[in-house]
Amino acid sequence: MAVEVEELPWSSAAHVRLQDLTLDVIIISEPVFRVWQDTVQNVVVRPVIVVAPEAYGDLVTAGLRWGALDVIAYGDGARLGARFRGIFQGRAGRELLSEALSYLDEALLIARNRPTDGQEVVYRNSACVRRMGVSAGAGGDQQLLCLASGPRTDRRKLDEICREMRAGQPVRAEILDYRGNGEMFWTEFSAAPLATPGYWVVVSRDVTRRRDAEDNAQRLRELVIKSQKHENTAVLAAGIAHDFNNILTGIVGTAELARMALAPEHAVQKDIETIIQASERAADLNRELLDFVGPGKSSLESVYLNSMVTTMLVILRSQMQKSIVVRKALRPDIPPIEADPVEIQ
Repeated sequence: MAVEVEELPWSSAAHVRLQDLTLDVIIISEPVFRVWQDTVQNVVVRPVIVVAPEAYGDLVTAGLRWGALDVIAYGDGARLGARFRGIFQGRAGRELLSEALSYLDEALLIARNRPTDGQEVVYRNSACVRRMGVSAGAGGDQQLLCLASGPRTDRRKLDEICREMRAGQPVRAEILDYRGNGEMFWTEFSAAPLATPGYWVVVSRDVTRRRDAEDNAQRLRELVIKSQKHENTAVLAAGIAHDFNNILTGIVGTAELARMALAPEHAVQKDIETIIQASERAADLNRELLDFVGPGKSSLESVYLNSMVTTMLVILRSQMQKSIVVRKALRPDIPPIEADPVEIQ
């Protein structure tokens, strides 16, 4: 197994490099440990081995309490080699885990807090790279959290996610996201802080199909509600039409009795006939109302248009002012037609 060694001179910038997850092990001397013992707390996230001329009891105790993996004397090469083998075996396991994570459909990344503000990405799996259209080592804020803003992005929710992460709170939300090619989709976003201070694991899962299914179900429920309202309206209209027919029956019946009680040449007979015709027309309109709220069957019959126009004019004249003059001009040779007389009227 190839091993790369990097010598890192002491500087204030060394702290940042020591947080790099690509490092497998950090070896420091006893003098550096004495400096770090009081100044570097919860910063080094890689295994640290302290080497000293002699691994005496107090030094070993202090080193292990501080968080070092081991304190080893310069001449104890066997112990140092054993530690290296354990670390590199662990690295092989991490490489296998990384390869396994690359097969996930969910976009997964690991980010760490910046010293100033925000986070930067230290790991992306293949799904995240494919979705965002960025290389595995790319950083920056634009596509930092597997979220990309677009025309329909909920800015308030996006700001709330970032605000909660800055406060160290786990986050779970559904939000409109955009792929690297600009395609919009729904994502279930979750982020949680790791046990290592300052580090986050972020998972983003495409839930567009589920959201579409929920939207379709909601539209279906709305259609059912509208259908029920229409059905209720039809029942109500049918009830009103039934009562209205009863009223018309009373009007026509009374008018028929009045016509029978009077002589045929009586001047009121014409007005009674108009009442009867108007009532019959009202009954036809009542049937049209029922056909509108609940389509019925058309009644086709032979219709003489001249007779229908003449009848309608009688009804209209009874409703018009006396000053209105209606002239009728009918062709005598119009044959009958097959139609629904109510619709023609």
